[in-house]
Amino acid sequence: ATSVGAAPDLIEDGISGLLVAPGNASALADAVEKILGDGALATRLGKYGRQKMKVFSPLKEQNSWEKVYSRFVKI
Repeated sequence: ATSVGAAPDLIEDGISGLLVAPGNASALADAVEKILGDGALATRLGKYGRQKMKVFSPLKEQNSWEKVYSRFVKI
């Protein structure tokens, strides 16, 4: 991914994905080729990427907010 917006919050470069500078199509292509050419790397990035995304699960987020709101509002 390119290191803009929320991408750096979601992706740890070299741990749960690969980040490249925005506008650098060559670096992005190289990163994709690196992942496609290295099955072990792809597996490792995928494993940690899935773990990281569990933290940002919409359902988990919804449940967290419901707990907060339930303290203040009787439904």
